Amino acid sequence: MIDFNLLTDVVEEFSGIKKEELISKRRFRHLVEPRMMCSNLMKENHPRLSLEQIGSMLNVDHSSVLYHIKTHKLLMVQKDGTYKKIYDQISEEYIKELAKSNGNVVAELIDKKYKLEKMHTEVNDMLKLIEERREYADLKI
Repeated sequence: MIDFNLLTDVVEEFSGIKKEELISKRRFRHLVEPRMMCSNLMKENHPRLSLEQIGSMLNVDHSSVLYHIKTHKLLMVQKDGTYKKIYDQISEEYIKELAKSNGNVVAELIDKKYKLEKMHTEVNDMLKLIEERREYADLKI
């Protein structure tokens, strides 16, 4: 089930961009990046949607949607990671809300998955710190 209002609500929660601004013709960076996120989220979570259908929801043409998806991939590997961080938050929340709106128990599993991934990252960070301290201690001797 595609609920564009649900997606725009989640985007507004994390970016502060209202639906009216999101689907406007304005091309400021602070508006275009959330559009890119929406395009990619719709393509990932609703693979049967055509680029034209996604574009009609965002008030852009299919070539803009294609550009959004390609540029999204580049922004996800940026060094500072701010785009990726915001996208991951929006994606996580959208998937949870989508699952809830469909009446699935999947929302709980997704929540647990993200908690486990966060714990995994924290453990890896601790292991790196321990390794760095070991290397430093070896240098002192």
